[in-house]
Amino acid sequence: MMPSAHHEFLTQQGASFAKDGSLQHFGSPFGNAFAYCHHLSVLTIIGEDAATFLQGQLTCDIREVEQNEPRFGAHLNLQGRVLFALWVIPTPAKNGFRLIVPTAMVTDMQEHWAKYLMFSRSTLSVEQELVVLMAPQSHGEPLTQHLKLASEALSHNDTWQHFAALGNHYFITHTKALEAVWPDLLTFGTIGGEPQAHWWDIAAGLAQIYPGAHQAFLPQVLNYDLFQGISFNKGCYTGQEVVARMKFKGQLKQRLHHISWPEAVTAAPGDTLRNEQGRALGQVVVSLEYQGKLHALVVLRRDHDLPQQLNDTPITPSLEALPYPLPEPGK
Repeated sequence: MMPSAHHEFLTQQGASFAKDGSLQHFGSPFGNAFAYCHHLSVLTIIGEDAATFLQGQLTCDIREVEQNEPRFGAHLNLQGRVLFALWVIPTPAKNGFRLIVPTAMVTDMQEHWAKYLMFSRSTLSVEQELVVLMAPQSHGEPLTQHLKLASEALSHNDTWQHFAALGNHYFITHTKALEAVWPDLLTFGTIGGEPQAHWWDIAAGLAQIYPGAHQAFLPQVLNYDLFQGISFNKGCYTGQEVVARMKFKGQLKQRLHHISWPEAVTAAPGDTLRNEQGRALGQVVVSLEYQGKLHALVVLRRDHDLPQQLNDTPITPSLEALPYPLPEPGK
């Protein structure tokens, strides 16, 4: 929950909140220099077993994180389906890790990990006073210079931590530090909220998991393997056998795509995409209305044309470009 004093500060800056409490924007949903990621929470896991614990729970290789490489990873169920996904970076003090997780998935995360943490010499905490700011390359790089942060993928100073991945920049800081620098941020451009951050994720081909899409997808079909979100040589983790079997013995018939359609047909995570005959071809992972179209990251069968229905409603989708190449079908 956002500290009340900080909530009041944001309101004074013109923050617009939806009925569910999500921060939408500070005047304009899109075309902003930064996005205040109220929909993301920062957690820390600290203790002598922290690295071992994460290595046994996530698809990414924590040894790479320990070498100052930010990684996106997923926690799977026993059937290899993604329960939740997150960014992992070291804490600035090097005594643990910071996890950036959709706020809507934090309770599930705590519940699923509680039974494992009982036997681990590590502690998981939600950092209520830490916030995340997101920016594209065009504004993220100048802000790193303004904050006197290094330009490499992961850097920090006394009050800010920063990393760059998939074409976007992420800044983590305390609410008071963000408030102090707010006037400086506005010299770079306007600040958006959750819709702006979602659009940058969709454009980057980063399929975050929200309620409705959990336990539905193998991490490979979400393209996590294409940006080091899955390690195939790190050893065992929950759901690893299923993921490895698909990698080395199976044929991957589905992949994540970015599609859009002009109709006023909204989509929710987990909605079914069908062909004209009503056969299911895939599912929606995340979606957003942007510039008069509904844009969605969707998992689709690669041996069929684009779907023509969302659930039972006709749509006329177009395929949008992803910023990374997809492997040949079946790989």
